[in-house]
Amino acid sequence: MTVDHHEATRSHAAAVRRFPAGLIVIHWLSALLIAIMLATGWWMMELIDDPRRMTAAFPIFQFHKSLGLVVLAAAFFRIVLRTRRRVPALPRRMPGWERLTAFASHAALYILLVTVPLSGWSYISTQWAESLDKEFRAPSLFFGLVPIPYFPVIAEAEGGLRRALSFHLSGVHAWLAYGLLVLALFHVAAALKHHFIDRDNVLGSMLPGIRQPDAEDGEASAPHKLTSGRVWLIAGGGIVALALLGWLFNPPPPRRSVDTTIPVASAKIP
Repeated sequence: MTVDHHEATRSHAAAVRRFPAGLIVIHWLSALLIAIMLATGWWMMELIDDPRRMTAAFPIFQFHKSLGLVVLAAAFFRIVLRTRRRVPALPRRMPGWERLTAFASHAALYILLVTVPLSGWSYISTQWAESLDKEFRAPSLFFGLVPIPYFPVIAEAEGGLRRALSFHLSGVHAWLAYGLLVLALFHVAAALKHHFIDRDNVLGSMLPGIRQPDAEDGEASAPHKLTSGRVWLIAGGGIVALALLGWLFNPPPPRRSVDTTIPVASAKIP
Protein backbone atom coordinates (compact mmCIF):
# COMPACT_ATOMS: atom_id res chain seq x y z
CA MET A 1 0.00 0.00 0.00
CA THR A 2 2.82 2.37 0.90
CA VAL A 3 4.60 1.65 -2.37
CA ASP A 4 1.41 2.17 -4.38
CA HIS A 5 0.70 5.44 -2.58
CA HIS A 6 4.26 6.60 -3.23
CA GLU A 7 3.98 5.73 -6.93
CA ALA A 8 0.63 7.54 -7.18
CA THR A 9 2.13 10.62 -5.57
CA ARG A 10 5.05 10.56 -8.00
CA SER A 11 2.66 10.16 -10.94
CA HIS A 12 0.54 13.09 -9.76
CA ALA A 13 3.63 15.26 -9.32
CA ALA A 14 4.74 14.38 -12.82
CA ALA A 15 1.29 15.18 -14.18
CA VAL A 16 1.44 18.76 -12.92
CA ARG A 17 4.95 19.35 -14.18
CA ARG A 18 3.32 20.60 -17.38
CA PHE A 19 0.46 23.07 -17.73
CA PRO A 20 -2.94 21.61 -18.69
CA ALA A 21 -3.47 21.31 -22.43
CA GLY A 22 -6.23 23.93 -22.41
CA LEU A 23 -3.99 26.53 -20.79
CA ILE A 24 -1.14 25.73 -23.18
CA VAL A 25 -3.38 26.19 -26.22
CA ILE A 26 -4.91 29.43 -24.99
CA HIS A 27 -1.47 30.75 -23.95
CA TRP A 28 0.03 30.36 -27.42
CA LEU A 29 -3.17 31.45 -29.15
CA SER A 30 -3.19 34.62 -27.04
CA ALA A 31 0.47 35.22 -27.84
CA LEU A 32 -0.26 34.97 -31.57
CA LEU A 33 -3.31 37.23 -31.36
CA ILE A 34 -1.44 39.83 -29.33
CA ALA A 35 1.41 39.89 -31.85
CA ILE A 36 -1.08 40.43 -34.68
CA MET A 37 -2.95 43.08 -32.70
CA LEU A 38 0.18 45.06 -31.91
CA ALA A 39 1.35 44.87 -35.52
CA THR A 40 -2.01 45.92 -36.97
CA GLY A 41 -2.36 48.63 -34.35
CA TRP A 42 0.98 50.16 -35.29
CA TRP A 43 0.24 49.87 -39.03
CA MET A 44 -3.25 51.25 -38.57
CA MET A 45 -2.05 54.34 -36.73
CA GLU A 46 0.59 54.96 -39.38
CA LEU A 47 -2.15 55.00 -42.02
CA ILE A 48 -4.63 57.03 -39.99
CA ASP A 49 -2.08 59.79 -39.43
CA ASP A 50 -2.38 60.51 -43.15
CA PRO A 51 -5.99 61.50 -44.04
CA ARG A 52 -5.37 60.50 -47.65
CA ARG A 53 -4.84 56.89 -46.57
CA MET A 54 -7.66 56.63 -44.04
CA THR A 55 -9.78 54.54 -46.40
CA ALA A 56 -7.04 51.90 -46.44
CA ALA A 57 -6.82 52.01 -42.65
CA PHE A 58 -10.54 51.50 -42.08
CA PRO A 59 -10.73 47.71 -42.74
CA ILE A 60 -7.58 47.20 -40.68
CA PHE A 61 -9.22 49.15 -37.86
CA GLN A 62 -12.28 46.86 -38.05
CA PHE A 63 -10.10 43.75 -37.99
CA HIS A 64 -8.12 45.14 -35.05
CA LYS A 65 -11.30 45.76 -33.06
CA SER A 66 -12.55 42.25 -33.76
CA LEU A 67 -9.27 40.70 -32.64
CA GLY A 68 -9.43 42.77 -29.47
CA LEU A 69 -12.74 41.18 -28.52
CA VAL A 70 -11.30 37.72 -29.16
CA VAL A 71 -8.32 38.52 -26.92
CA LEU A 72 -10.68 39.80 -24.22
CA ALA A 73 -12.80 36.64 -24.34
CA ALA A 74 -9.69 34.46 -24.33
CA ALA A 75 -8.36 36.34 -21.30
CA PHE A 76 -11.51 35.67 -19.28
CA PHE A 77 -11.51 32.03 -20.34
CA ARG A 78 -7.84 31.76 -19.39
CA ILE A 79 -8.47 33.26 -15.96
CA VAL A 80 -11.30 30.79 -15.32
CA LEU A 81 -9.10 27.85 -16.34
CA ARG A 82 -6.22 29.18 -14.30
CA THR A 83 -8.29 29.29 -11.11
CA ARG A 84 -9.66 25.77 -11.61
CA ARG A 85 -6.59 23.78 -12.67
CA ARG A 86 -3.41 22.81 -10.90
CA VAL A 87 -0.28 24.06 -12.61
CA PRO A 88 3.46 23.53 -12.10
CA ALA A 89 5.08 25.55 -9.37
CA LEU A 90 8.16 27.66 -9.84
CA PRO A 91 11.49 25.98 -9.00
CA ARG A 92 12.16 25.89 -5.27
CA ARG A 93 15.66 27.25 -5.74
CA MET A 94 14.37 30.55 -7.12
CA PRO A 95 15.14 33.44 -4.73
CA GLY A 96 12.27 35.30 -3.13
CA TRP A 97 12.65 38.49 -5.16
CA GLU A 98 12.57 36.51 -8.40
CA ARG A 99 9.44 34.67 -7.32
CA LEU A 100 7.73 37.94 -6.44
CA THR A 101 8.76 39.41 -9.80
CA ALA A 102 7.40 36.36 -11.61
CA PHE A 103 4.08 36.44 -9.75
CA ALA A 104 3.66 40.20 -10.18
CA SER A 105 4.51 40.10 -13.89
CA HIS A 106 2.02 37.29 -14.45
CA ALA A 107 -0.66 39.22 -12.58
CA ALA A 108 0.14 42.31 -14.66
CA LEU A 109 -0.18 40.26 -17.85
CA TYR A 110 -3.62 39.06 -16.82
CA ILE A 111 -4.69 42.62 -16.03
CA LEU A 112 -3.34 43.97 -19.32
CA LEU A 113 -5.00 41.21 -21.34
CA VAL A 114 -8.29 42.59 -20.03
CA THR A 115 -7.61 46.33 -19.81
CA VAL A 116 -5.97 46.77 -23.22
CA PRO A 117 -9.05 45.53 -25.13
CA LEU A 118 -11.41 47.33 -22.74
CA SER A 119 -9.58 50.64 -23.17
CA GLY A 120 -9.74 50.23 -26.94
CA TRP A 121 -13.44 49.38 -26.73
CA SER A 122 -13.99 52.48 -24.61
CA TYR A 123 -12.12 54.58 -27.16
CA ILE A 124 -14.23 53.45 -30.12
CA SER A 125 -17.35 54.06 -28.02
CA THR A 126 -16.60 57.79 -28.23
CA GLN A 127 -17.25 57.59 -31.99
CA TRP A 128 -14.72 60.33 -32.52
CA ALA A 129 -11.85 60.15 -35.02
CA GLU A 130 -8.84 61.38 -33.11
CA SER A 131 -6.65 61.73 -36.21
CA LEU A 132 -9.05 64.19 -37.88
CA ASP A 133 -10.60 65.47 -34.66
CA LYS A 134 -14.10 64.88 -35.96
CA GLU A 135 -17.15 62.83 -35.06
CA PHE A 136 -17.06 59.44 -36.74
CA ARG A 137 -20.22 57.32 -36.56
CA ALA A 138 -19.28 54.43 -38.81
CA PRO A 139 -20.45 51.03 -37.51
CA SER A 140 -18.09 48.60 -35.82
CA LEU A 141 -18.65 45.01 -36.92
CA PHE A 142 -17.23 41.84 -35.39
CA PHE A 143 -15.37 40.36 -38.38
CA GLY A 144 -17.91 42.07 -40.62
CA LEU A 145 -20.82 40.05 -39.23
CA VAL A 146 -22.21 41.28 -35.92
CA PRO A 147 -22.39 44.92 -34.74
CA ILE A 148 -20.12 45.68 -31.80
CA PRO A 149 -22.11 47.57 -29.16
CA TYR A 150 -20.66 50.72 -27.64
CA PHE A 151 -20.60 51.57 -23.96
CA PRO A 152 -23.76 53.71 -23.54
CA VAL A 153 -22.30 55.96 -20.86
CA ILE A 154 -19.64 57.04 -23.37
CA ALA A 155 -21.52 56.81 -26.66
CA GLU A 156 -24.47 58.86 -25.38
CA ALA A 157 -22.38 61.64 -23.86
CA GLU A 158 -22.39 65.09 -25.43
CA GLY A 159 -19.96 65.81 -28.25
CA GLY A 160 -17.44 67.86 -26.31
CA LEU A 161 -17.06 65.20 -23.64
CA ARG A 162 -16.76 62.42 -26.22
CA ARG A 163 -14.09 64.42 -28.02
CA ALA A 164 -12.06 64.84 -24.84
CA LEU A 165 -12.52 61.19 -23.90
CA SER A 166 -11.40 60.04 -27.35
CA PHE A 167 -7.99 61.65 -26.93
CA HIS A 168 -7.54 60.58 -23.31
CA LEU A 169 -8.71 57.01 -23.91
CA SER A 170 -6.58 56.71 -27.03
CA GLY A 171 -3.57 57.63 -24.90
CA VAL A 172 -4.53 55.11 -22.23
CA HIS A 173 -4.99 52.39 -24.84
CA ALA A 174 -1.63 53.14 -26.47
CA TRP A 175 0.32 53.25 -23.21
CA LEU A 176 -1.25 50.03 -21.96
CA ALA A 177 -0.50 48.37 -25.31
CA TYR A 178 3.14 49.42 -25.08
CA GLY A 179 3.19 48.13 -21.52
CA LEU A 180 1.84 44.80 -22.74
CA LEU A 181 4.55 44.66 -25.40
CA VAL A 182 7.33 45.35 -22.88
CA LEU A 183 5.92 42.83 -20.41
CA ALA A 184 5.57 40.19 -23.13
CA LEU A 185 9.20 40.68 -24.17
CA PHE A 186 10.24 40.44 -20.51
CA HIS A 187 8.18 37.25 -20.22
CA VAL A 188 9.99 35.73 -23.22
CA ALA A 189 13.41 36.77 -21.90
CA ALA A 190 12.66 35.27 -18.48
CA ALA A 191 11.51 31.98 -20.03
CA LEU A 192 14.69 31.74 -22.11
CA LYS A 193 16.79 32.55 -19.06
CA HIS A 194 15.13 29.74 -17.10
CA HIS A 195 15.71 27.28 -19.93
CA PHE A 196 19.26 28.08 -21.02
CA ILE A 197 20.84 29.48 -17.85
CA ASP A 198 18.91 28.07 -14.90
CA ARG A 199 18.12 24.85 -16.81
CA ASP A 200 14.84 24.27 -15.00
CA ASN A 201 11.35 23.26 -16.08
CA VAL A 202 9.71 26.69 -16.48
CA LEU A 203 9.75 26.79 -20.29
CA GLY A 204 9.22 23.05 -20.65
CA SER A 205 6.03 23.23 -18.61
CA MET A 206 4.39 25.46 -21.24
CA LEU A 207 6.09 24.46 -24.49
CA PRO A 208 5.36 20.94 -25.77
CA GLY A 209 8.37 19.09 -27.11
CA ILE A 210 10.87 20.70 -24.74
CA ARG A 211 12.75 18.13 -22.69
CA GLN A 212 11.98 18.57 -19.02
CA PRO A 213 14.55 18.19 -16.23
CA ASP A 214 14.56 15.16 -13.98
CA ALA A 215 12.36 15.10 -10.89
CA GLU A 216 15.38 15.67 -8.66
CA ASP A 217 15.67 19.31 -9.73
CA GLY A 218 13.47 20.40 -6.84
CA GLU A 219 10.27 21.21 -8.70
CA ALA A 220 7.13 21.25 -6.59
CA SER A 221 3.64 20.25 -7.70
CA ALA A 222 1.68 22.99 -5.95
CA PRO A 223 0.04 25.66 -8.12
CA HIS A 224 1.40 29.18 -8.51
CA LYS A 225 0.24 31.50 -5.75
CA LEU A 226 -1.30 34.36 -7.68
CA THR A 227 -3.79 35.12 -4.93
CA SER A 228 -1.41 37.15 -2.78
CA GLY A 229 -2.70 40.65 -2.13
CA ARG A 230 0.81 42.06 -2.40
CA VAL A 231 1.23 40.59 -5.88
CA TRP A 232 -1.98 42.13 -7.20
CA LEU A 233 -1.26 45.42 -5.45
CA ILE A 234 2.11 45.70 -7.18
CA ALA A 235 0.74 44.67 -10.58
CA GLY A 236 -2.42 46.75 -10.33
CA GLY A 237 -0.54 49.80 -9.11
CA GLY A 238 1.81 49.63 -12.08
CA ILE A 239 -1.06 49.31 -14.56
CA VAL A 240 -2.96 52.23 -12.99
CA ALA A 241 0.17 54.40 -13.17
CA LEU A 242 0.65 53.47 -16.82
CA ALA A 243 -2.98 54.30 -17.63
CA LEU A 244 -2.73 57.65 -15.85
CA LEU A 245 0.36 58.55 -17.86
CA GLY A 246 -1.46 57.70 -21.07
CA TRP A 247 -4.43 59.81 -19.98
CA LEU A 248 -2.32 62.82 -18.99
CA PHE A 249 0.04 62.81 -21.97
CA ASN A 250 -2.68 62.72 -24.63
CA PRO A 251 -5.02 65.64 -23.89
CA PRO A 252 -7.39 67.00 -26.55
CA PRO A 253 -5.76 69.80 -28.57
CA PRO A 254 -7.49 73.08 -29.44
CA ARG A 255 -10.17 72.57 -32.05
CA ARG A 256 -9.11 72.88 -35.67
CA SER A 257 -10.49 75.82 -37.60
CA VAL A 258 -10.64 73.99 -40.93
CA ASP A 259 -13.40 71.44 -41.29
CA THR A 260 -12.36 68.06 -42.63
CA THR A 261 -14.36 65.10 -43.78
CA ILE A 262 -13.77 61.43 -43.36
CA PRO A 263 -14.02 59.27 -46.48
CA VAL A 264 -16.42 56.76 -44.95
CA ALA A 265 -18.58 56.20 -48.00
CA SER A 266 -15.76 54.58 -49.94
CA ALA A 267 -14.48 52.59 -46.99
CA LYS A 268 -15.34 48.94 -47.22
CA ILE A 269 -16.50 47.35 -44.00
CA PRO A 270 -15.17 43.78 -43.83
